[in-house]
Amino acid sequence: MRVGIGLILAGTFHCDYFGFTKTKEIMDSPMKFEGKEVKVKGIVVGAVRIPFTETVVYTLKDDSGTITVIGSGAKPSDGDQAKVKGTVSMAMKIGSETFGTHIKEIKRW
Repeated sequence: MRVGIGLILAGTFHCDYFGFTKTKEIMDSPMKFEGKEVKVKGIVVGAVRIPFTETVVYTLKDDSGTITVIGSGAKPSDGDQAKVKGTVSMAMKIGSETFGTHIKEIKRW
């Protein structure tokens, strides 16, 4: 009965505790997440706008680690809390080693 009530409450209040992936989980197994959509949340660190473009790059830090996010639109401020939905991508894969794992931002709120 408790599980049923919990699911109803989560659905009713759209609780954001569910469905978020820890950055460490992505960074520890990037090939498992390659091309998949994820949601992460944390604190923005080192946000920059690429000159002459709409592209923003920042690091998202949660309690497990960090991951780079590449997006567009308004540049978030360092220290902002952010939730991001995006696709995991790698800059390069050589054998079983991956480099440049990041999230291509679809939505930020």
